[in-house]
Amino acid sequence: MKRSLAIIIAIQLVIFHLAASYLTTPRAQAQATTEVFLDPASHTSEWLDETFNVAVNIRNLESSQRLIVAQFRVKYNSTLLEAVRVTEGSFLRQFNNTATPPYTAFFNYTEDDLFYGPNVLVGIVLLPTPTPNGGVWTNYPHGNGTLATITFKTIYQPSWHQPSITSDLVLNDTLLVKDANETVGAIPHTLTNGLYEIQPPTFTYEPIEPSAGEVTLFKVAEPENHVPLTYSWDFGDGITKNTTSPTIAHAFPSGGKYNVALTCIMDGTEATGVETVTVESYIPLGVTAEVGSLRFKGETAEFTILTTDSGKPINATSLEAKLYFNGTLINDLSSAIGYVDTGFYRIPYYIPANASPGEYTLLVKAEYYGANGAAMAKFTISPTLTAWNGSIAQITEIQNGVATVSNGITNIKLNLTAINATVTGLITSGKGEILAKIDTSLGTLTTRLDAINATITEVKGNTVTISTALGEVKTTLSDTQSTATTTLYAASILSAIAVILAAIILLILRKK
Repeated sequence: MKRSLAIIIAIQLVIFHLAASYLTTPRAQAQATTEVFLDPASHTSEWLDETFNVAVNIRNLESSQRLIVAQFRVKYNSTLLEAVRVTEGSFLRQFNNTATPPYTAFFNYTEDDLFYGPNVLVGIVLLPTPTPNGGVWTNYPHGNGTLATITFKTIYQPSWHQPSITSDLVLNDTLLVKDANETVGAIPHTLTNGLYEIQPPTFTYEPIEPSAGEVTLFKVAEPENHVPLTYSWDFGDGITKNTTSPTIAHAFPSGGKYNVALTCIMDGTEATGVETVTVESYIPLGVTAEVGSLRFKGETAEFTILTTDSGKPINATSLEAKLYFNGTLINDLSSAIGYVDTGFYRIPYYIPANASPGEYTLLVKAEYYGANGAAMAKFTISPTLTAWNGSIAQITEIQNGVATVSNGITNIKLNLTAINATVTGLITSGKGEILAKIDTSLGTLTTRLDAINATITEVKGNTVTISTALGEVKTTLSDTQSTATTTLYAASILSAIAVILAAIILLILRKK
């Protein structure tokens, strides 16, 4: 009390020292146009130890009003709030009357006064230009601006069973003093108070309609640079957890309504908020994915997906598939998903020739009218065919540059260009068949001669030139190859005869 009285006396001494005289003019003497108000007009807080600023502003001030002193109090509820800092605004300081700072004298004091209650007292004096007789003002404030800013901290929070607490921030004991050299009196003005509200702690969660067994993420929206709190959670299903993290995950065991309570604790002070979470008894959507266990560079692979509901195939309302390697997304295959039958889908995927060997993961997510499901399947890309065939694999068919390759148990499809397939010679199989030997970047393959359209184009001595769909190969005749060479040669002649006969038949038909 003594300190606030000293501030008021100091302000008045400055006024009397600078002005010739000062007489109080009743505030109701004229219509008030100037306003002193709090900004923001209201503030809602949800957190213990939260800090926020309230500015004391002035507007509609005219220079003709010749303001030189502003004084006010801001009353607050000290049970809810603590005033932690008061700073001068920029409004009066910009109207300096001296060549060098300070341009104002700023006083403030926080007190619990018997008459006003808990309040922040502020006084600001615009300093004049010094003269032998005291001082004069030549630059009077005008317009709108901030006189001072008060920083409050939340020190109380109600529990969930209590309603929100509302408290006024009250402006009183305000005084706007004009320069008394010419006109004696105070500046008429209006006041606009502020409002403060403190709510019980709240939290959000997603999904909004979780299903039994589904992970639900609860989150407390902490302000930035907030003093860490302890969060005590009671999920209403017998599970309680304490954490200092504002985010926590929980899965409810069954459907129903659960009262989830959050208690925020700081320095022995605590407050509790509660939300009712409705958990549905959805059966998770069944999703399975098949990708095979072993794949190869240049292979045209096929992945399959099946979506079911209670064991029955259903068509998913949303379906996506993404391929990962070493934890990195390398391809979104969602647009390549093709419908086969109810709940059954296929994804053709060409494995690039430069694909890195190693383990790949296909992640599939599906949705069926709010029910969700996911599946994950892995396969390995091998740099060679060694791990797959156990013996030399055989090409059984070639169409449009894609070969169907069999190891006697399963088939794969390989792009011949991608694997650099080249005919390098003829070999005799264990069954006595004459096969073409094909070298690739994955290893050696074999195939029947007719599968690659093998034809003898030239015989010189023991050297035979054979033309194939995979290029030309020269080989030396031997006892084991003579049969194959003769067969190829005969096939070439028969092919030529067939062409001639076809031409003759065409001529006869035209004559008729």
